[in-house]
Amino acid sequence: KLMRIKRTIEEIIELAGSVNLESVNIDGKTYELSIENSGNEQLSLKFSRNKHVEYTMQIGEKGIIFDRHVYRPNHDYDDTESLQITNGEGGTTQGKILWNKHFPHKGRGYDFFEVPFGPTKVNY
Repeated sequence: KLMRIKRTIEEIIELAGSVNLESVNIDGKTYELSIENSGNEQLSLKFSRNKHVEYTMQIGEKGIIFDRHVYRPNHDYDDTESLQITNGEGGTTQGKILWNKHFPHKGRGYDFFEVPFGPTKVNY
């Protein structure tokens, strides 16, 4: 009689920098998704079409930050906007969420709009 042995092999593959997924369909458009681990506790998801990054989500310690590409056909360069929230400084009304191309320096009235990452606890 033969002895039967069950063997499980586990293979761990460490990816150096990024993973690319092709043909990701969102709202009728096809994107390539590049997931990059910068190594400093930040994960970046870049959505590209025709080799151009159109939208970025950065997941870090403070939460998720959103950026989008801005096409400027009548200019010599394109731009990037980040989703920001007004904080009441610099004459802004607190709590308004908007896309802004300017970095939210202290005193300008804007902060990055960050969505907290991870679970939460509620009492309802």
